[in-house]
Amino acid sequence: KRPAVPAEMTGLYTAEALKFIEAHQDKPFFLYLGHAMPHLPFDASPRFKGKSARGLYGDVVEELDDSTGQILDRLRSLGLEEKTLVIFTSDNGGMLNHGGQRAWKAGHHINGKLLGFKFGAWEGGHRIPMIVRWPGRIPAGSVSTQLMSNVDMLATLAALTGYELQEQDGPDSFNMLPA
Repeated sequence: KRPAVPAEMTGLYTAEALKFIEAHQDKPFFLYLGHAMPHLPFDASPRFKGKSARGLYGDVVEELDDSTGQILDRLRSLGLEEKTLVIFTSDNGGMLNHGGQRAWKAGHHINGKLLGFKFGAWEGGHRIPMIVRWPGRIPAGSVSTQLMSNVDMLATLAALTGYELQEQDGPDSFNMLPA
């Protein structure tokens, strides 16, 4: 074993996710892919480093975009696209560290127009986008303004799979399938 190399992590995570999808394509599966990027210390692979106009942070974001594209392409090539729910979200808003500041100055406004950043109490630190793709169930391009929390994933996925939560399971989690 050797220490993790930040520039390799996105590629390694993506490769493992693709292997998992291949190995489980014949039955329903759940894959949680929690990328390490753009958490510190962040870095992009040589293929992406220096390629964006938004500095290293932008390079990392472009590599994450590529990773997501690879996963969606694999689902499509295996005929799983129409029966796979894909959720893309984050755990918090972006950081205004040195990398975030360079990206901001280059025009990549990490948290949009929201005030604040990670570690703060303002919306920019906590209000995050969530992209959900479920062909045949969620119309492409549709938008929901429903406020929800990542905590709500427990009750939502339980409802989706028909699993009945017990009283002590996720008391702060709410089923958001209608949204």
